[in-house]
Amino acid sequence: MKNVKDKDYEKEIIEKCSILYCMHDKPMTQKCMCWGFECNSGWFSVIDEVSCKLEALNLIYYPKYKVRIQADQVKEKFGTLRFYFSVICEDVERTKEQEVIVTAMNSWADEIVRCAEDECYKTCEDCGHQIGTDWSPRC
Repeated sequence: MKNVKDKDYEKEIIEKCSILYCMHDKPMTQKCMCWGFECNSGWFSVIDEVSCKLEALNLIYYPKYKVRIQADQVKEKFGTLRFYFSVICEDVERTKEQEVIVTAMNSWADEIVRCAEDECYKTCEDCGHQIGTDWSPRC
């Protein structure tokens, strides 16, 4: 169970990256973000970093092109971080320009998320310390 400090840090990340986490207050019938970050706080600094990078893409492309990255679920699974996302185009009929942007954002977001998941593979989920090359989700 998360303590108050963890919930505050999680809330800070969600508020700072409001486009990315726009579904955080939707019911579980719509998105899994209703449960927040389903991992321990040792990974929160990595989640903060990946969130800021994805939000930066949103700030570039969402206002003008109505294309955004949306976090669907952030959790621990099999001892590593899983960061599920979707690239959403709000226009029903996409322009060629929007199609290209969706493809590019998917590619960029995949790389950003993969790096974060790799980082968490080497980071203790409980305390956030680097744990070396031997696999273990915790110290």
